[in-house]
Amino acid sequence: MFRVVLGCALAMHTLYQQALSSRMPLLNGAVFALAVAIGLGVELGPRSLWRSRFESRHLLGMTLLGALYTVFLGAIVAGTGGSLSAAATWWLPLFPSCVILAGNLRAGIALLCGGLLWFASVRSAVALGVWVPVWPSNIEPSLGALAMLVATALLGYLMALSVRQRRDAHAALQQAVDRLAGERQQARAEANAKNLLLVNTTHEMRTPLNAVIGLAELLATSSVSPSQQREMLGLMRQSAGLLRGLADDVLDYAKLEAGRLTIERIEFPLRTTIFAIAHLFAPQAHAKGLEIGVCFGPDLPHRVTGDPLRLRQILANFASNAVKFTEAGGVQLCASVAAAGWIRVEVHDSGPGLQAQALTRLFQPFVQAADDTARRHGGSGLGLSISSRLAEQMGGRVGARSTPGEGAVFWVELPLPTVPAESPYHYPQLPPMGQVWLVSANRFLHWTLSDMLKLRVDEVHPSSRLDDPRLAALPARSVVLVDAQALQSADDARAFDALAQRLRALGSLPVLLCTAISSAAPASITGAFVSLYKPVRLSQLLSALLQALDPLPEGERVAPAADDGAGSAPPLQGLRVLLAEDNPVNQMVASSMLMHLGAAVVSAENGRQTLLALAGQRFDLVLLDCEMPDLDGFEVASRWRETERHDGLPRTPMLAVTGHSRDQAWPRCQATGIDGFLAKPYFSDQLLSAIGDVRARAATAG
Repeated sequence: MFRVVLGCALAMHTLYQQALSSRMPLLNGAVFALAVAIGLGVELGPRSLWRSRFESRHLLGMTLLGALYTVFLGAIVAGTGGSLSAAATWWLPLFPSCVILAGNLRAGIALLCGGLLWFASVRSAVALGVWVPVWPSNIEPSLGALAMLVATALLGYLMALSVRQRRDAHAALQQAVDRLAGERQQARAEANAKNLLLVNTTHEMRTPLNAVIGLAELLATSSVSPSQQREMLGLMRQSAGLLRGLADDVLDYAKLEAGRLTIERIEFPLRTTIFAIAHLFAPQAHAKGLEIGVCFGPDLPHRVTGDPLRLRQILANFASNAVKFTEAGGVQLCASVAAAGWIRVEVHDSGPGLQAQALTRLFQPFVQAADDTARRHGGSGLGLSISSRLAEQMGGRVGARSTPGEGAVFWVELPLPTVPAESPYHYPQLPPMGQVWLVSANRFLHWTLSDMLKLRVDEVHPSSRLDDPRLAALPARSVVLVDAQALQSADDARAFDALAQRLRALGSLPVLLCTAISSAAPASITGAFVSLYKPVRLSQLLSALLQALDPLPEGERVAPAADDGAGSAPPLQGLRVLLAEDNPVNQMVASSMLMHLGAAVVSAENGRQTLLALAGQRFDLVLLDCEMPDLDGFEVASRWRETERHDGLPRTPMLAVTGHSRDQAWPRCQATGIDGFLAKPYFSDQLLSAIGDVRARAATAG
């Protein structure tokens, strides 16, 4: 379009000049050809010529060109005596001005130079007498100039539209190219992410699988002591747990990507849920010499409404990383009210901390703080990304802050409306007492206990050794908390006994903080004390302090009841269980677990055998594999529930055991009358817990 408009303008100008003159047509033709050549050069020049946008420099350039034109044109007109009408010449900068205003500075300069060149050649011809214009008798020069001005203005406007349309078209094309490039880059990133997921998953699977295979071979072919067997079996269990965690992460990430993850809204005990996370990671933390604790804000509700499973998953990811990357000190979970209906939970650690650059990308999938993190600590790099996505699904948010060398804090804020309590819980009140001391080399433990008691005692005084002379001058009814890790030698045991005797004279007892690893005080201790197991709950701590301030007669110890079940009957003794499992290995494992827990087990290999067994005898519980040949677990449950309704039989509790995720299987379980759900793989304590839940639900319904 540019060449068409330029050609029309120059053709009209040439015809007009031919109408004014009867001489020198060749000169006009040459000038016309030169102008066309300039226009073609502008049109066919570099593509960048059309890419410049209208800016303030264009206005400046147009002003300067106008001034230059005025000076140059004035000199030419004055040199020729003004034989041609000057009014017919000031249309020359109109084309360039329109083009510059349209946003193309270089094209405007080229047009102006071409126009000035043509005008200079004409004026030179007139001055030399080579060409004398002859005006037609019926056209006044002023009217001709006005007609040329109007025609040129219209053509200039068309030129401006042409340039602007071309520029806009190019901009739209560039936007489309940029959009396609972005989509292509995103597609490549997604493809790379999938490849990375496959690579990471394969690597993370091979590591624990290698441990399981190697340890199983050693147990089968080597002569190992009972202690070595227990250690190897513990490592196999740990490796199996890693495999299960990896499978859960991959499935959750896939469901999040597909938008199929469901969020529940049920009532649950918030404090118990958070403390369960600390208790879950306590053995791992204590094995590294770390402390793990929990602190709650004074106004934190006991029961809230939300999804406890997803909250546990988020906090487990945070706590797992905190324990994994911390080598000294400890980990603490702190919960408080962020706003009305909002709960904030923070996981503090005393690890190496994180750089600011790492914090900005931690919650992206497959991203870890350092390149060698996966090699040194394991992990797929999905945990924090899943936590972030879960928080978003629940209407909340996650974040982190850290100072290198001072640890890190990962937090989550979620909308968890408070459930009004029927009767508010009141912690026991402490009576008047002296000082409270903590003997421990771990400053993190001191911080945790101080935070728990800050509203109840003036101060928790720290000490790093039992022979501290300050402990020999305590006021009456003082309590000393002693970390069991401080009892490393016989001298420490004797110092503890001496402390216990002094406290007995002051009307109190020492409180010994034990871990799941130590599990008890050294046998060399003879003095009386109160036992308190870590991680410490506030209610347990207050109860221990009350017991310490009310000592029993000499020679008796105050200790919590044993919770390991030693000497008691198996938890499932007398329970008749029907196990429906088609895989021989899984059937053997589940049957052995159930018999170890005290249950009497009858096995079925498919759905029809399961229905026949149910019709022939009475069972207290049915464990159903959901994917069996012939009839799957859902069909078996549906048919047996129909039989129970038709024949008036009592309802038999059923527990689904499947490799499917809960989101996939639980709706079908509910629809077919199955009472509970347990995902494979599972440990015996998880199996026992699931059976307990199903039986409790059945007893409540009955």
